[in-house]
Amino acid sequence: FFSCLTMDVNEVVEHVEDVEAATSAEVVEGAVEVGGAKAADEAFGMAQVVEEELGILRITVIKARELRGVNRSGTSDPYAKITIGNTECQTNCASQTSNPSWCQEFSLLFDRDSRFITVDVLDRSITGDTSLGRVMLPVLELRPHEKHRHWYPLAAKDSKTAKGCKGEIFIELWTNVPLLKGPRAILRHIQGVAALNLQLPKQVNDQESEQGTDFDLEQIETLPCAATEILEDAAASVILRCFADNSVAYSHGALVLTNYRLVFVSDAQVRGCSATEVDLTTQVPLGNVLSVTKDLVDNIFGGPGQHPRVTVRLRTPACNNLEFIFVEESSEGAVQSPPKSSKDVELPLFHDKKMSWPCAQKRTLQVFREELEEVESRRKQGVEASMRPSDMRLHQRLEWYIINPWIIDHFAMTIHAPLLRRLPRSTRASPEASPEPSPPSSPIPRSAWLKPEDAVNIWAKYVPEVEMGRLGITEAEGCEWRISSANMRFNVTPTYPAKVVVPASVPDAYLQASAQFRRHGRFPVLVWRNVDTGVVLCRCAEALPGVKAPAQDEQLILGLTSAKEQLVIVDCRESMVSNMSFNFFKGKDPTFDHRNVVSVDYLEIPPVTSMARSLEAAEDLMSSTIDNQKYGDYGAQLHATGWLDNLRHLLNSANFIVNLMVARNYSVLVHCASGWDSGAITSALAELCMDPYYRTLDGFLVLVEKEFIAFGHKFQTRAGRSGKDERRFPTFRQFIECVANITLQLPDAFEFNEDFLVDLLEYYTSGWFGTFLKDTEQERCQSGVWEKAISCWGIFDASRDKYVRKDFSDDIHDKVIYPAVSIRHVQLWPRLWFGWYNTVHKAAWLQNRERHANNKTKCLGVGHC
Repeated sequence: FFSCLTMDVNEVVEHVEDVEAATSAEVVEGAVEVGGAKAADEAFGMAQVVEEELGILRITVIKARELRGVNRSGTSDPYAKITIGNTECQTNCASQTSNPSWCQEFSLLFDRDSRFITVDVLDRSITGDTSLGRVMLPVLELRPHEKHRHWYPLAAKDSKTAKGCKGEIFIELWTNVPLLKGPRAILRHIQGVAALNLQLPKQVNDQESEQGTDFDLEQIETLPCAATEILEDAAASVILRCFADNSVAYSHGALVLTNYRLVFVSDAQVRGCSATEVDLTTQVPLGNVLSVTKDLVDNIFGGPGQHPRVTVRLRTPACNNLEFIFVEESSEGAVQSPPKSSKDVELPLFHDKKMSWPCAQKRTLQVFREELEEVESRRKQGVEASMRPSDMRLHQRLEWYIINPWIIDHFAMTIHAPLLRRLPRSTRASPEASPEPSPPSSPIPRSAWLKPEDAVNIWAKYVPEVEMGRLGITEAEGCEWRISSANMRFNVTPTYPAKVVVPASVPDAYLQASAQFRRHGRFPVLVWRNVDTGVVLCRCAEALPGVKAPAQDEQLILGLTSAKEQLVIVDCRESMVSNMSFNFFKGKDPTFDHRNVVSVDYLEIPPVTSMARSLEAAEDLMSSTIDNQKYGDYGAQLHATGWLDNLRHLLNSANFIVNLMVARNYSVLVHCASGWDSGAITSALAELCMDPYYRTLDGFLVLVEKEFIAFGHKFQTRAGRSGKDERRFPTFRQFIECVANITLQLPDAFEFNEDFLVDLLEYYTSGWFGTFLKDTEQERCQSGVWEKAISCWGIFDASRDKYVRKDFSDDIHDKVIYPAVSIRHVQLWPRLWFGWYNTVHKAAWLQNRERHANNKTKCLGVGHC
């Protein structure tokens, strides 16, 4: 290598392959040993020329931890392989360990058009190397002349290894390639579109405002914020093709992928939308991407060849399937552009195999063309000749997110650290309110040590003392109920909150015995109380089959009602399923035999697996592009999916509970197998109908946090992001759709509007917030969600005017409401299922009308039509 020191600069550049493995510091150190200070100065100058002319990336693979064991001993023989374009290098192989230490540095030729650095961790074996995980690092906005040292979670390389991947790798990156202006200009444009960004609280707490800071407060007024969003990839010439039944709409623009979202920016948005256009600019949070496929489509301009197409399917059907056609490069690499004239261009009104460009008479603006040309200029000069087309890159990156959905939750836990330091106190944890630090194995949840006056805290809308005080449960003498802190460190049950409401006559020791007798430790607890009559609504899980009921559990059941009251047990399951687990033991659930139990009623709600199948069938029906009337009655097809029947089941169950408690004055115990799915929905809907407070914006957030978040609804597992079970179950979505149906029937009874419900459902699937992370309050405590992530409650507080109905009045409706549950009243939620369809319909008809107007003008110009 040091022979390069005697060459001139041009020779050094020509022999860069010999020097790419050395750093500038090594060059200088070697030169000092060989020729003294003068040689060192010459060597340093030549090394700088090499790095500045061609660009160097230094990647140091330091170590890894908690890797998956492949050998019989539970360890592996790991090594790391780094890939940039066609360049590959690898570390040494560590032997028999799950926590290897490599500490190897590589200096590689680097250009930002590479987009990503791929680091694979492999286990070396005679029969073939096994993948232990992969990291894809975006480099478009990697800051130069800074060392970036981070732990990166290992993700699966493909769907075959998705369930066996775990561990982290510690990597340091450094480059001298300057940042390009294009990527940041693209992000500035996107962040400047108000409809694509969320408003955060803008006020700053007094203590921090007095101390001052060098952090730009303007950067934290919206989410995603400029300080945390980075550009991962982009394509400049993309056509969005949307279908709505028989109509087809097109829009030309750019497709942008960031670490938060996938954004399509149309030409109409950039130049300003005219009266005859519909702006189809849209964004998809990465957590909302369900699947992505790549194929080829016939040339939409009517010429020869094909275009690559990437189809994105969403978790919520607000946009259904989005087709992105990449017209910049055909499958053979030839450039394809829209025609300059409208000659021989036809737009079919109905779905046809031959599609054509509808707005060919307009010259497209080529959104972000100049910005992306800056990124790709070096590739055009031949520096990175192996660069893949943009459709392949975007498809691979989106597929990586889909294969590793838990990465979305990891992102929400790590990206907002600089943002949290500058947010108002009401958006994050208050240090002065916290007790002494507790052991990591048994943390105290944030909701447990909040003071009643801190009820406005955005991370804890539900404060037990405040909410139960509103329901008449206080520490006053003679109160029949009390707030127990027996589960403060989750040693009674991990799926319940730290504080629960139990009968005052039942000591904490009884709760432990009852928890051991019930599935997942979910013993009977109070969730709501009628202040006027004193009847209560309680929840619990089923008893464990074959286990004798302890006396403590019987005392707990008897304590749910006073001497004059009676209890009705409402089992959410189908009667056959409920008794199936006890038939083997020739008995039934002991909960049903207590003397204060009047009756046991079965709600006959289907299991969550059936709910998931019905949702998939309904989504397939609504996303189909054929004319459904030609292939049978649409109503019959929709009924066959079972989705509306499931919604009717849930609403009817809520009405049944309301009737028991209001009309017949019974206390109700909602009983279920586990209690975090149908039990949560029915109890929450019943409370919504009986308590007008829950029909306000703040009250509804309290209801969601209490019934779902605090009482252990498995948000992460049900969304398919646990890394163990990729199936998705629509429990929380069913609840939101049921609420939407009630608001459509009785809009004046609710303070909030449909925008609130739509955004709440999207925030649940987006992966941007910590509100719906993890499955239980215990997991949120152990992972530090409250300190590391942002709550979406602050978004609703900051944009309250958007979600509150101006004409809302508490006196319009009675205290108790009864939604209609007949097949004539329960419907698909139009705003969710058809909102995007309506936009596409309008865009398609405007484009079709414009085409006919242009053709008519041409005919009149030549004297005939």
